[in-house]
Order: sequence, then C-alpha cells, then structure tokens
Amino acid sequence: MILDSLFNLFKISQLIFYFKKLIL
Repeated sequence: MILDSLFNLFKISQLIFYFKKLIL
C-alpha cells in the first residue's frame, strides 16, 4: 500500500536523522 510505504519512509528518515545527531 502507498500509505504504508510512505509511513515506512518517514520512519526510516527519522531514524537516519536521529543517527546523524548521535554521530555529530
């Protein structure tokens, strides 16, 4: 489903953002 994939994308981007903050 489109909504499902969009939500997954959002979660992944949030994870990446958090990970970047951890590194920096």
